[in-house]
Amino acid sequence: MAKIGTHEVTLLPISPLAALALWRTPEQQAAEDVGCFYARAAAALALAWPPDRTWPAPVRPRPWRPGVKILDYGQEVFDDLIRAKCSLDDVVEASTEALRSIGQSLITEQEVSAVEDFSEAPSGG
Repeated sequence: MAKIGTHEVTLLPISPLAALALWRTPEQQAAEDVGCFYARAAAALALAWPPDRTWPAPVRPRPWRPGVKILDYGQEVFDDLIRAKCSLDDVVEASTEALRSIGQSLITEQEVSAVEDFSEAPSGG
């Protein structure tokens, strides 16, 4: 559930590719600055917001596509919500909830392990 002002919605699952673009390892999360975290969270909110429900700002964010940097996308979403006079507390809470729910719903420990195995350089020479 996410709520910004009078707009309260049940967040939807997002595409697996978009979720992977948002995903960070625990080490990456620990090293991430607050601006990057909230940019990712705002991107998650925009991606999970139901298309048939009113967006809390005058202009709904464009759909995210591969090749668009997720942090740039999220910064635009966050800034647009704040410019639209949405409460900072509401935006932070709803965005954080969106990112949390995406992280919990998509990636399993087995999937994380498979990605880590795939992404590491081959050992030996």
